Amino acid sequence: MKYHRVIQLSVFLACLMVVSASAQVPFLLHYQAKVAKADGTPLDGPGYTVSFTLWDAAVGGMNLWSQTITGVEMNKGVFHVLLGGAGSTRPLSELAWDRPYYLEVGITGVAQFTDRTPIVSVPFAFRAQDANTVGGRRADGTPNNLPVLNAEGKLPGTILQDKTLGAAQLADGAVTADKVAVGAVGNPQLAANAVGQANIAAGSIRREHVYDNQIITGHLDNNAVTSAKIADGAIDIQDIKDGAVIDAKISGVAAGKISGQVGTAQIADGAVTARKAKLGAWTTGIIGAGWTYSDYVGASYWQEIAFPGASLTISLETTSVVLMLFKCTIALKSGDRGNPDFVCYVDGAATWEAQAQVADAGWEGWRTAPCGFHMQVLGPGTHTLQMRCTGNGQNFK
Repeated sequence: MKYHRVIQLSVFLACLMVVSASAQVPFLLHYQAKVAKADGTPLDGPGYTVSFTLWDAAVGGMNLWSQTITGVEMNKGVFHVLLGGAGSTRPLSELAWDRPYYLEVGITGVAQFTDRTPIVSVPFAFRAQDANTVGGRRADGTPNNLPVLNAEGKLPGTILQDKTLGAAQLADGAVTADKVAVGAVGNPQLAANAVGQANIAAGSIRREHVYDNQIITGHLDNNAVTSAKIADGAIDIQDIKDGAVIDAKISGVAAGKISGQVGTAQIADGAVTARKAKLGAWTTGIIGAGWTYSDYVGASYWQEIAFPGASLTISLETTSVVLMLFKCTIALKSGDRGNPDFVCYVDGAATWEAQAQVADAGWEGWRTAPCGFHMQVLGPGTHTLQMRCTGNGQNFK
């Protein structure tokens, strides 16, 4: 038996797609048809099983959706059902509905209608097509179409192209600190004098953040540079202002740091002691006439040696200058001249010799007179000093 012509006509007249305007209402397709036998006798009664399949082509193509509904009642050949409910292979809302679909219907135990019926729009659905595209543009997030919110209900970051937001698009105060990525603000982004003292955290500026020669006198507070901030050897002559170094600023001056000579006015009375004299510096040319040993040589350093041939042993802790002074007391007969010869021996070696005339001819008796001195540098340890005296006098002591 054939039912094809009747079904096709009935579907064309009675097919109506109902699309929910609310997400809570099911997306269902209302389907109504009339089925009759080839002789025109309509089917009647309950218990029919009707199957529905949607294809993307009139012949062949891909099976997009299907549903089988049982217990369908025929009333003089007319029946109606809601497609997309229980028993569907997938919700109708998952279909794009952006191209023609074709419906194939079959009645179990009666017939399978191989001709597929196109799903067509009702008149108001033409307007719905424009609403779907919103002025001709689809809401699918593709270029030249409308963006689609993500699962969080927000616009995806790809909506905004790089460098499309300018100052005019940002409201005043819209960019807060938490909106700025770490490292995003560099020197080019800062206006001149934009960063004040209040914007800099304590201790955040370190030495590596300051360019060479950027800090000048105007940037330093008074007394900001302490002694600890000045590297050893960093202050040279050109760094000292004329007249800046006064007596109170000098705690000690090394000999090598004195330019020129030190005059008498610079030396305090009694400042030059025996230990201050440079070794070998005192010569006969330095010691003037009328020099009295007792004024400059302490009693503990003065030892008399009796003649002839007596010696003196001394012990030195450090290298020292030993000053040996000589005087003699001579006894002469009338008509003789006293011309004693003095030879100084240090540790058995002759180191110095001198002669002194202490009496005139025709003088007789004892007479005492100085005859000279000798200065010698001796190292630490024990040393033996000895004076040997010869002459044409009668007695020496």
